Amino acid sequence: MADEYMTSTANAEFIPTIVATEAQLAFTDHTKNGLLGRSFDATSMLAAGGNKLDLPKIPAVTLEAETEGTPLEYAQFSSSKTTLTIDTKRAVVMAFTDYSLALENQDILGPYGEQIGANSAKTVDAALAALYSSASITAITAGTGADIDEADILAAKSNLDNANAPDAGRYIAVKSDQYNALLALDRFTAAEKLGQEYISGGTLGRIHGFDVVEDNNLVATTDGFRHNVYGVAGGLTGSSLVHAFGQFRDPQAGAVASGQTPRIILGYDMKAGSHVLRGQIYFGVQVYRPEWLGTIKTRD
Repeated sequence: MADEYMTSTANAEFIPTIVATEAQLAFTDHTKNGLLGRSFDATSMLAAGGNKLDLPKIPAVTLEAETEGTPLEYAQFSSSKTTLTIDTKRAVVMAFTDYSLALENQDILGPYGEQIGANSAKTVDAALAALYSSASITAITAGTGADIDEADILAAKSNLDNANAPDAGRYIAVKSDQYNALLALDRFTAAEKLGQEYISGGTLGRIHGFDVVEDNNLVATTDGFRHNVYGVAGGLTGSSLVHAFGQFRDPQAGAVASGQTPRIILGYDMKAGSHVLRGQIYFGVQVYRPEWLGTIKTRD
């Protein structure tokens, strides 16, 4: 007779496992989430328990000619808005036997919680990368099978200049192989031009006003292109992308933390006879300034 609570046939659902804490972060490199760090975090702007946030955009007004003796007409800013909706939930449940919990030097909440956080960061960053299709700027195409080069970066600069984007906070998020392609260009990394420390450190710094960052979550499409993203980061009025984390309802007794996201709860499943660690995130992403967001299409 089928168990109404345990319908999965996956072996992992029935046999709790443990992995050495020292190996946890080897699962995924969580340092290549370039867009997440350059997307405005609007979490603190959400009302308690709310899941929608209206972000106003107020353009400049037109100044009229002033004539002596003629009164000026009243004017006000015309306001539009972008709505950020917290609508994406992700969760994972891991089971642990009493034996695995008792193993020497095993701290469950620490490294396993850190691993959940690392994967959560990649999940949100990937959602931000998927917003490339909402960019207003026409994509720059390096070409099928081609790498990013200086001409592509200058084209991105020109696009943002023409869109009246601020100079501060400009970035280009590229896949690791494209970052390496830029490192291979003598113009940006030659020791005789920049100093030996640029070669030994393997970092690009700023190129033509852009911070160049790596992001391994950038979208690859079936036409053979990788969509590297460029935009502006800064305060709310000067950011291309925005994200926010929502709040979960308070869980039942036994929670380590409540109302927060990412949230990690350690409990006990009496039916399965195992301790369980549950990790959850609840978030939303949005393009705030599509006119300040563009892509550079390179080889996949």
